[in-house]
Amino acid sequence: MPITVKVLADKPSLDLTASWSAELSNSKLAFPTKSGAYYRSMHAGMISAGLNIPVHKHVTITPKVIYWYSLGGQSTYTIRTLSWDGQQNHILGGVSVSTKF
Repeated sequence: MPITVKVLADKPSLDLTASWSAELSNSKLAFPTKSGAYYRSMHAGMISAGLNIPVHKHVTITPKVIYWYSLGGQSTYTIRTLSWDGQQNHILGGVSVSTKF
């Protein structure tokens, strides 16, 4: 359930988001657990900040930073196992370009 806060209408605006996810998997291979059971757990939380910068009447560029983390329990083991760097918390970043017409 994302929570988004918008500040400054019609000018650059800041999007702040907090959300969480749960996984209910029917595959023991897709989401491994220590016990070998099916993965059914709260999974990850995400906090992000994006700055919407209008560059034209119909175009917006949005740089964004995201902090993504496990919610404990089975999720810590599963995310570490599936992660390339063996960590359960990650900082991500990127830029999107959107258009409206």
